Amino acid sequence: QTPPSFAHSPRSENSDGRTWLDAGQRATLSALQCRLCERGLPGAIIADEVGMGKTRIAVALACAVTRAGGRVVVAVPPGLLHQWRDEFRQTFQAAREEPPEIPEIRSLRDLYSHDLSPSPKTAPVLLLPHGLLNFQMKNGWGSQWLLTQYQDRIAGRVTFSRLIHKDEQQIIRDHVRRLAKGDALRPEELQSMGTGREAFISFTLSLLGAFDLVIIDEAHKSKNDASTAQEKGRRSTLAQLLIRLVRQNCTREVPPRRLCLTATPFELRPDNWRLIL
Repeated sequence: QTPPSFAHSPRSENSDGRTWLDAGQRATLSALQCRLCERGLPGAIIADEVGMGKTRIAVALACAVTRAGGRVVVAVPPGLLHQWRDEFRQTFQAAREEPPEIPEIRSLRDLYSHDLSPSPKTAPVLLLPHGLLNFQMKNGWGSQWLLTQYQDRIAGRVTFSRLIHKDEQQIIRDHVRRLAKGDALRPEELQSMGTGREAFISFTLSLLGAFDLVIIDEAHKSKNDASTAQEKGRRSTLAQLLIRLVRQNCTREVPPRRLCLTATPFELRPDNWRLIL
């Protein structure tokens, strides 16, 4: 879908008369349109220093995706969630459109909540914190509540979302059979390196549905991972989240496009660039 009209039109202005996107940002959007839409390539990296407009470009691209009826998920550092919300609101207002409602998701427990509006599975835009998968399963009330919610959702099921890998679907079916026999799961089974943790994470993320565009803010935060093929328990929580968002959504006929935003580009080594890609 062509980027929003304000990306090209000098008539799209702020209240003080300034254009919303400068010439360089408009040129970047055009390049992204060519790369991601016309050429059908899987993704791109915008690498620039802080304050150079990377977020604004990404939100303008997200606006185009939602206009076309698509969905966008953004992996955001926890301290920048408010900044992204403001940027979405201002960008859609600049395009003279109603800003989308973005549900407040700060932990895995929120994905099981019935109080979020709109529902995370139908919202056109989701913001997920980098550390969403940085959780511990112990015997506290939070872990017990999460475990109970998971068991309630899978109890009696025979089919599962195609967003879940087949091997992990089998693990979940084993959980279903155990529950049918009255054998409740234990929190430690969903702890780091536990036998059911990976399947539990995949099931929980499948509650979000599929996406057409995955945006990663500060993608360089995962640069200390030796490789995406290293042991699961040693990957950063950001790397684990991104691997799952992309892998799960690749079951679609058209895999999601990816846009990586990274600051401090001159500090990155060649292997860091490969990891981001």
